[in-house]
Amino acid sequence: EVPYTDFFFASPPLQIYLFAVLLFFVGGNILLLKLVPILLSVWTSFVVFKIARLYGGFRQALLASVFFLFSFCCLTTSDYSSGVHISIFLITCMVYLARTGRPVASGFFGSLALLTRLYAMFPVAGVGLFLLYEYFQKRGVSLRNNLFMFSLSACIPFLLVSLFLYFHSGGAYLQDILLFRLSLIPVSGIPKLRILQFFVRWDLLLAACSILFFLFGARKKLLPEIFVFAVLLIFFIVYQDLYYLYFMLLTPFLALFSANFIAVLRRRLEKPNTVFLIAFIIILLLFHNLVFYVLNHATASRILFLDELLYLVESTSSRDDALFGSYEVVPLVALLTGRRVAGNIVDTNNKNFMTGVYDKATVQKSVKTEARLVFSKMVVDSRGEVVGHEIFLDSNLVGSCTLIATYPIINDYSANLLAVWGCGYRLAS
Repeated sequence: EVPYTDFFFASPPLQIYLFAVLLFFVGGNILLLKLVPILLSVWTSFVVFKIARLYGGFRQALLASVFFLFSFCCLTTSDYSSGVHISIFLITCMVYLARTGRPVASGFFGSLALLTRLYAMFPVAGVGLFLLYEYFQKRGVSLRNNLFMFSLSACIPFLLVSLFLYFHSGGAYLQDILLFRLSLIPVSGIPKLRILQFFVRWDLLLAACSILFFLFGARKKLLPEIFVFAVLLIFFIVYQDLYYLYFMLLTPFLALFSANFIAVLRRRLEKPNTVFLIAFIIILLLFHNLVFYVLNHATASRILFLDELLYLVESTSSRDDALFGSYEVVPLVALLTGRRVAGNIVDTNNKNFMTGVYDKATVQKSVKTEARLVFSKMVVDSRGEVVGHEIFLDSNLVGSCTLIATYPIINDYSANLLAVWGCGYRLAS
């Protein structure tokens, strides 16, 4: 089974195929799979170090790397795979290669980023605009060739892969990755002001130092990064379906800006005691981020009752049965128990129903012919009444099912209970 043809997948193919290769070698080893975003974050921090080393000293480059790794945004997103970590690694590689005069390799990494997430078009455009600016500033033939070769190597691999997938999927590829995103425009995500407040509160050091960088830092040394950062800001302003996760795209650049400002400040303040005070404040704030993450976010949305779920599934269903329900629970449980996901509907995110990707009635009709167990996260008030649940859940789906188990969710961003229904449906023999 492949994406776009056999099941809905809202992003370009690189991430899912990389994980398919990884699963082939490591099987269902969850620990190894969870190491992927952590390793990618470490590799990205090394690329950030290499970028900063191009124009600054060792300490500035090391500080930029530390700022990135210990930013709250990096800490709170690197414990699960979302695609953003692959994208950021490829984007920072693209910037580094553009800086070192390798436009073909830079464009190729930009194309790989596009094949991971479509929002990579904004950083790719940022690098392209920088190369265009550099050409107009100096008017060299080699600079014009750099822009031309970067553009070709960024566009051609992405277009070739996309055309192949478009025809292979009978046009579903375009529907899944582009038209679906356009349908999200009228569907607002979390209010942008709330996301910004959360980011500034917990990454205050990066936010403050980056503002001061634009006032007092060595801006000319970081022109490529400034171009990419500016285009990303346009993305955040224009795109409506915005989430905190997307701020991770800014973090490598904020780390570079912040480290540069600290380096400039250190040179201007010649008193050793002042330098040590700055270092102490930085360490204190980074330690605060780490402690807050461990205490409040490291266990968020974690399935603390996974063993109980696995036992429930194995004792109430056979390997021919299918599971259906919450996209945060069912794929993992299905993987570990060897069950199928009913109708191949893995991503039951509410917005897939709100935008018409899935027709609720059609999905329910399909699921009822094969789902043995249905899982749904919900919100229950202090009186035990359900005040919120996932869109796919209603009496039409589970009206003839039996509620067989409930599990309290201790620390979650959207729910406090997981309910499991036994529906008794079996595949026809």
